Amino acid sequence: MRVPQLIGVMLLVGHPLLVAVEPFSLGQGEAALEPRPSHSGGPFPFLDTNSSLQQPAVPVELAPDPAMGSLEYRLAELEEELAESQQRIESLEGTRHQAEKKASTFPNVTINGVFQADGVAFHQTEASREVYGRIESGADFRRARLSAKGAVAPQMDYFLQMDFGFFGRPTFTDVWADFKEAGPLGTVRVGQWKQPFSLEVVSSFRYTTFMERSSLFQAFTPFRHLGIGCYNHAEDLSATWAASYFRTGQDQFGGSLSTDGGHGLAGRLTQLAWYDEVGDDYLHLGGGYFLNAPPQGNPPLSKHSGDFRRRIYCPNRSTTRDQWRACSRCGQRHPLLC
Repeated sequence: MRVPQLIGVMLLVGHPLLVAVEPFSLGQGEAALEPRPSHSGGPFPFLDTNSSLQQPAVPVELAPDPAMGSLEYRLAELEEELAESQQRIESLEGTRHQAEKKASTFPNVTINGVFQADGVAFHQTEASREVYGRIESGADFRRARLSAKGAVAPQMDYFLQMDFGFFGRPTFTDVWADFKEAGPLGTVRVGQWKQPFSLEVVSSFRYTTFMERSSLFQAFTPFRHLGIGCYNHAEDLSATWAASYFRTGQDQFGGSLSTDGGHGLAGRLTQLAWYDEVGDDYLHLGGGYFLNAPPQGNPPLSKHSGDFRRRIYCPNRSTTRDQWRACSRCGQRHPLLC
């Protein structure tokens, strides 16, 4: 007796639905239920790799979610930025550690240098030549400075700077020592430095808007002088103050010789009266004071030690370019000033 056909159905998770048809006879008994040895797929002949009924397994993939892809990309970016930030922090901490180690070793010194060169070319009309003569074109070093800055003790700093471009060849610019933590005085400074008067005075030439400071600066500010002073600030950094006594009438070598006059005072006070938390709006107030008692009552044209424009006014000057006279003050021959 032969039964037409029996259909066996097997569903595998993750695989396509496969239908296998296998004929067998009831008269064959248990032997008919044994697997055929010709198949290599084990007891399931439809999984035989050589069988024509086998279909390739196709994994089920979900459709990509644009939102998830964007989040994963952003997460990768943040992880990369975090790694870079950690590297920078480690580098800065290493640099700070080296600086602290160097600063904690006394005495210590840091060497710096800067130079500034000028070049100029003139063109004159005949009228200009008649009045001023021939003005020469040329170039020179306006500034050529070497400096050493450091500390000899935790409460004592120093700074020494010489300029080889000024007439002194070299000329003293900043030469001072600071004694810190001096009680209510804050820090006491002794030597030659930019006196505490005018914001334009204490600003470096590297940050000036124009090539020269203003004409008022040349005539009415003390700039660098030899003296003693102090400076301090409020605990919340909302106010600063400074005061100094110094000698006036210095020459290009920093000297001031006079028993009649030659004294100066300067002071500066600032206050941050108001500011918002963001820092976009604020009100900053300040005031300064400068007193100059020139040597022998003779005010100089300019009071800047080491500056080639600092020449004492000479009453025996000549206004004619061809007439050079010996100056009664310095003994040198010159057309206008000594």
